[in-house]
Amino acid sequence: VQKTTGILAPASSGSYNGGGGRRTDTSNHYSGYYSSNQGQQKSAFCFPIPAAVRGCASVDKVEVSVKNLHSYSGAGVTQHLAVTHTQTAGPSWPGATGPFAGRATAKGGWYGGAEWVDITGDKDPTFGATVAENFRTRGAWGVCLVAPGTSQSYYSYWGGMRLRITYTVRI
Repeated sequence: VQKTTGILAPASSGSYNGGGGRRTDTSNHYSGYYSSNQGQQKSAFCFPIPAAVRGCASVDKVEVSVKNLHSYSGAGVTQHLAVTHTQTAGPSWPGATGPFAGRATAKGGWYGGAEWVDITGDKDPTFGATVAENFRTRGAWGVCLVAPGTSQSYYSYWGGMRLRITYTVRI
């Protein structure tokens, strides 16, 4: 067996308003509620998952890194992470399963900078599988940012996301 780690940039991404329409007025990725103008916003990042990952012996670790550019309070923000089973962040919200069960918030107090957050063992409530198994067997293609509520304290915007997958292949 051989362990391999790959860091992926999204092939597509988008920010979506509360009605599910893609925002075309910004390159930032929004999450949360600021006003009724855009409603409860969310963002999706879709990755080109290599065939080697989808057919590997095991996915050992799945981590995401995304840079917080702004939070409403200026003191950090809590975000939920969810999986999308859509390959492209298109003109309408691609849908997401989550937020992950077993951990209500993937990261609290997120402010400035970017750091790796391990989501390997988080459960996908739709399929009951872990995130790692979703990327290996169920065709998960991306990760979404979804605010845990409508309070402005969850409003934030973000830079690009990266996905780091460590997996085992049989040689």
